[in-house]
Amino acid sequence: MTESADGWEIEAYFFATLRELNLPLPDKRCAALTVAKAISEEIISGTRPVWEGVQKLLDEAINRYSFEEEDKKYVYDGICFSEVYGLFYSIDELPIKPAWPRQKTVSFEVQVSSLEQKLLQALRKWQAWLDHERKNCP
Repeated sequence: MTESADGWEIEAYFFATLRELNLPLPDKRCAALTVAKAISEEIISGTRPVWEGVQKLLDEAINRYSFEEEDKKYVYDGICFSEVYGLFYSIDELPIKPAWPRQKTVSFEVQVSSLEQKLLQALRKWQAWLDHERKNCP
């Protein structure tokens, strides 16, 4: 392959390599779960910040496949991701200042820290489900 190889040539080599190694190409659902697993491991290990990591997980894995079609009652409950999703958006929607000037509230940073700890716990639980679910992938 040349340095100036175009996308078609690269794709041809990629599929030829898969055939040669007798490796199946995972379906889109399994591919999304595999990417999700890798990103969640980075978050849990502390390599990637919690909120930013879950944002990346949503953008690069969860939202790349139509998991919402598996919903039963709540958003992403079909893939046991609803708790993570809810906590993520709880952080995203936190007001920086209290609604009432004299309202006594916990500081923004403390609220974010507390919710991020809960988000990390929920992500660990979800990863256990993910490990089990990915066993069905090629």
